[in-house]
Amino acid sequence: MLTTLLLPDLMVLGASDKDTQVTLDRNATSLTTQHPGCDSSAGVACDFAVLGGGSTVYVDYVKRIADIIVTGAPLLIFGAGRQSGLIPKSINDKYIALLGKANSVGGVRGRLTADYIARLATKRLPVVRDSALLAGLLRPGAPLGPAPEELLAGRASGLLAAYLHLTRHLVNDWGFQVVLQAVDAESQALHAAYLDVFNAGVTAPGAAPVRLHSEYRDWAAVLDLYSRASLSINSRLHSGVMAAAALRPLVYVAGNSKYFDLMATLDLQPFILNPDRQQRLPAVVLAQRMAASALEALRNSSSISSSLAELQRTTLQLYQASMADLLQRLKARGPQRFKSVMCCRHIHV
Repeated sequence: MLTTLLLPDLMVLGASDKDTQVTLDRNATSLTTQHPGCDSSAGVACDFAVLGGGSTVYVDYVKRIADIIVTGAPLLIFGAGRQSGLIPKSINDKYIALLGKANSVGGVRGRLTADYIARLATKRLPVVRDSALLAGLLRPGAPLGPAPEELLAGRASGLLAAYLHLTRHLVNDWGFQVVLQAVDAESQALHAAYLDVFNAGVTAPGAAPVRLHSEYRDWAAVLDLYSRASLSINSRLHSGVMAAAALRPLVYVAGNSKYFDLMATLDLQPFILNPDRQQRLPAVVLAQRMAASALEALRNSSSISSSLAELQRTTLQLYQASMADLLQRLKARGPQRFKSVMCCRHIHV
């Protein structure tokens, strides 16, 4: 039985007993070796397959577990989402349709993905939202350091001039401290390169300088920062997800359909600004519209946070139900094997 599961800690701990050994690796970069005898390329001796969170509804990921799926073994779909912006492949439809035929439990990230799979298969998969929204329930320890009133600005690529104008308003006129938060090495380098440019616009006496939060690999450290923010303004998908996980108001400046899909699952559609529809506007005008959206989110901060907390609670229920369903199907598929192997002597998260 495969026992390496990328699952929220509290779900695993809730399913274990006093004899279970649970090891947690918060910053793991690779999975442990799969169970001996389980060959994903042939589908033999594998008890179940997992299509993890992120944009994994794409041929390159699905084909790796296709041979397990066709055996009828349960497939745990852990909030997977559709990829976008990639070159279509001739075999893509074949593998995506396989997801609709699988003995699946769990569900997909949003309606965009559910609609995509339904067009190619006879079964419509449920929406369980992005699993990263649960991160706020799992953050270890207390917030780091003091809790200043901050406003986070996402990646400025393609919108640099508008972000510069917006930063001047936030710092000079409204008295906020602005922190740039990267989501990967590329955006970290971009932020570092333009930090002096951002600070050149900080002219108000006593205004706090724009600073760069250097950590982007440790999700708990990132979540600590977001939990102390008044608001986040994002042009990368994952930064907004972390803001929602921290129950903080968020605004997106993005045109990709995945962003609209996420905000629909969060019931925050008014707080996404599509720059593609306003690309002919002067940067200062776009910045003013960004500022107006940010102010509206701040005015509704309390209700947004309450709504996100309730959404987080129901999302956890959906994922817990998925795990219970998976265990029930594994037991029904092989009662003796289930009794001899599950559940659980050692779980590595």
